[in-house]
Formats: sequence, C-alpha cells, structure tokens
Amino acid sequence: MKLSLSPLTLALVLAPVAFSAGRNSGQDRPPTEVAVDNARLAEIYKQDQADRQGPIENLDWEKVSARDQQRQDELKAMLARGEVVTGQDYFHAAMVFQHSMDKQGYKLAHELAWIGASMGNRSAKWLSAASWDRLLVSLGENQRFGTQYRQKDPANHKPGDKMVFELTPVDDDGATDGMRKALDCPTLEEAKRRAADF
Repeated sequence: MKLSLSPLTLALVLAPVAFSAGRNSGQDRPPTEVAVDNARLAEIYKQDQADRQGPIENLDWEKVSARDQQRQDELKAMLARGEVVTGQDYFHAAMVFQHSMDKQGYKLAHELAWIGASMGNRSAKWLSAASWDRLLVSLGENQRFGTQYRQKDPANHKPGDKMVFELTPVDDDGATDGMRKALDCPTLEEAKRRAADF
C-alpha cells in the first residue's frame, strides 16, 4: 500500500524537524567552534556599572545618561553584526539596555536577559525579572517581581540630603515568592526591607 500525503500534511510533519535542526545552530557557527565572550561588550558593561558607583545623590545623571546613550548605540551595532553570542554577552547587553530611558530600551533589555537566562547565565534570570518590572512601571503599571524602587517624597528632597527610596507598587496577584525565588529575586518582604539599603 502506497502512502500519499498532501503538501500541507507533509509541511506540518517536516516543520518541527526543520525547526529543531536550525534552532541550535549556534548562530551559524560550525559545531566544533566554541563561542567566546565578547571582550568589548564586557568593557561596555564595566563602564555602565562604574557610572553608577558612589552615593546616588552625587551622580551627575545628565552625563551618565549621555554615556548610556553612546553605549547603547554601540551595542545596537554589535547586535546587528551578530557579535552578541554567549549567555554572558546577552546578560551584559541586557544590563546596558536596562539603563535606557524609554520603553523600547526596556523591551530590548528584557528580551536580551531572557535569552541570556535561557543560555544558562544565572545573573540574567534576575535581570529578566527586573527588566520586565521596569517595562511595566514605564507603562504606568505595577511591577510583578518587586525589583524596582523609586525615590520617596521627591518633592520635599533638598540638595545635599540623603535620598530615601521605597519599593515601587507591586501587583502581586499571581506572582508568588516561589516565582521570585525561581528568578533569583528576593521575597516581597525582603524587597521591601532592601529599600533602606539604597
């Protein structure tokens, strides 16, 4: 007996095989070539973090924001050239875009962190939660995981005073401490206590 398949049935049967064969291609690298962390991207990440050292009230945010934009522009070009390849690269790139000033940057940060986490980068797990929270807050919604803080009573802050922070409101309907733990986030109560550490 001869089996006859329609073109649609054949496509549906073969699509998972084709998808599976292509999805682990390692960005078109030969199977024996091992991806190496991008040294320039690691340097960009270090610069990003160095810009945020010291008491927050002493930082010149106008200058930091200008440098953030330069780093993000360079990183967009690196992404377009396919130079972000390892889990560590994706984590570094996500952190740089986490410091964007708009929702497009936060979206990209979340996508990059998610990819880094899927590649086994543990730090990217937390960042995938933090970038999702930051995106939600930027859209005027409550965060889910409790990673974002805001200045408490900014209208009454005087220059030279220590800035006081509080946890940005959390929509905890559905998001649990178990989910937070799975993403290496503190429990909601721990997150509230951490506001005093800023």
